[in-house]
Amino acid sequence: MVYPYMSKASLEKLAYSFRCTMVRDTHSYLYILGLLFLTGCQWNLDKGAFDQPCAKPSAAILVTTNQLSVTLSLSDKAGDVETASWDAGDKTAVQTGETVVHSYTAAGTYTVKLTLTNRCGDQFDVSQSITVDQQIPPQVETLDPASISTNKATLGIRFTSLGRSMTITEFGYCYSDTKSVPTIADNLRRIDTTRTINAVVNTPFAVVQGGLGSGKVYYVRAYCKTDKTDPQYGAPKSFTTTQPVAVAPVVVTGGSASITTTSAVLKMTLQSYTPPLYRIGVVYGKTATLDPAKDKIMFIQQTNPALQEYSFTTTSKDTDPVNYATPLEPNTTYYYQAFGVTQQVNNVPGTEKSATGAVSSFKTAPLAAVAPVVVTGGSESITSNSAVLKMTLQSYTPPLYRIGIVYGKTATLDPAKDKIMFIQQTNPALQEYSFTTTNKDTDPINYATPLEANTTYYYQAFGVTQQVNNVPGTEKSATGAVSSFKTGAAATVAVAPVVLTGASLSITKTSAVLKMTLQSFTTPLYRVGVVYGKTPVLDPGKDKIMFIQQTNPALQEYTFTTTDRSTDPVNYATPLEPNTTYYYQAFGATQQVNNVSAVGAGRTLSFKTAP
Repeated sequence: MVYPYMSKASLEKLAYSFRCTMVRDTHSYLYILGLLFLTGCQWNLDKGAFDQPCAKPSAAILVTTNQLSVTLSLSDKAGDVETASWDAGDKTAVQTGETVVHSYTAAGTYTVKLTLTNRCGDQFDVSQSITVDQQIPPQVETLDPASISTNKATLGIRFTSLGRSMTITEFGYCYSDTKSVPTIADNLRRIDTTRTINAVVNTPFAVVQGGLGSGKVYYVRAYCKTDKTDPQYGAPKSFTTTQPVAVAPVVVTGGSASITTTSAVLKMTLQSYTPPLYRIGVVYGKTATLDPAKDKIMFIQQTNPALQEYSFTTTSKDTDPVNYATPLEPNTTYYYQAFGVTQQVNNVPGTEKSATGAVSSFKTAPLAAVAPVVVTGGSESITSNSAVLKMTLQSYTPPLYRIGIVYGKTATLDPAKDKIMFIQQTNPALQEYSFTTTNKDTDPINYATPLEANTTYYYQAFGVTQQVNNVPGTEKSATGAVSSFKTGAAATVAVAPVVLTGASLSITKTSAVLKMTLQSFTTPLYRVGVVYGKTPVLDPGKDKIMFIQQTNPALQEYTFTTTDRSTDPVNYATPLEPNTTYYYQAFGATQQVNNVSAVGAGRTLSFKTAP
């Protein structure tokens, strides 16, 4: 309680509080009391102290409406507030308190009046017009996600209340795989817009949401929009899409074909599958219980192969990349089976699916080579000491060892005893072949031994297979018919070859490249090449020479380098002299006929080494 008039005891307390000398006469009391009134202070007996001066109150009205219920409170309050009185403007009793709740009985516009007073009796009045109504927002419920698969689910909304005094403008759901409480700012699916007729309480609205990721957690929340409120949401719900499941392909084991002692062609058919596949093929082995992880396999590795029959050859690197170099064993029963394997699901081991076809078998052929078919051909280019003999390879079963011509002076020929010309290939072409008795390439043993003049020779085509598994005696041979030819009369005089001196190039201080051309020859040759020296009169018997030594060289241009041992075997290590003129000349020398050889020479040319 505060008293502006004080007793003598109160004044004594006052004097003491000011640490004044105690005065006991009435005049002093009156003096102090005057001071109190002049300063505006009052003595509060409850506190035993002076109250401070009063500040005039002020505030704004803060209104929060919930349909017909209104919460009234102070905003921006200032000064001293002793009491706050509220007149709701609907002729109801005044309410007091800094915050009050008032319920109107009808919608409408009302003038709310606030009166503030302080302890000194100061008063502040403020009014505000407010509008209340009976709007109720709609209430929505998130449907439980249904029909969940790897990439889609059925999602939707149900209205538990359509609200009141507002229009539903849009509804649907929003979803996210990162936010547990999604909003319309995330992935939004509008089921409908402006469909207030269909917004029926407890009627579900659901659609299939596609484009989802597999094996992921999603959060979904129903929402609706109105013309008067912010979006209303249902409680969020979560669901997890399923992991994709691989489906085993359907494969059928096919037939076997082209069976030999060491190989076979095995077939399978891919009938159906769901991509992606990893491999399809054939597994094979010596037991009827086959396992693609342990036995030999032939396969193609494709994610989306065609639905068709496939053939796999045990010796083909393309279809049998692991074991193609390992032949099958002769006279052996093998089992085989089609198989197909899908890829792993999301690279998770164990999620792949495999399938196999029925087990079939085949038996490889026993050890036995097949003789080739060869035909003896004609003879041509017959001279006194050479001839070109022909044969044709018509058919064979690889691998071959040799094909060629056997020749001799008797009609009974034996490739193991008589002279032979041959090529050594395992898989030669089916065609006609020509063999020259003086050619090292086709007559590597006897090419340097000329035929005898004016003599009848017999010849015969032959072919020999390789041994089966390197077992002696398992090879097969064949011969063609025996034919004959007669060499010409012996030449009495050697005929010089025709040679041309060619250009000089790549000239340095110590070396040069010199060319010549062999145009023709009839007598077997001894050497062709280039003679060179410092004088224009050259002699292959005295000057330096570069040459090749062949009896039957090709008619072509030849290149000789002074520092090349293969073409200048005598002087290759002796460099030319710098800044020096050299002369050179093509030459060709025949073998001796009656102890006399013939030499052909081209014109003499020159070049000068670099200084």
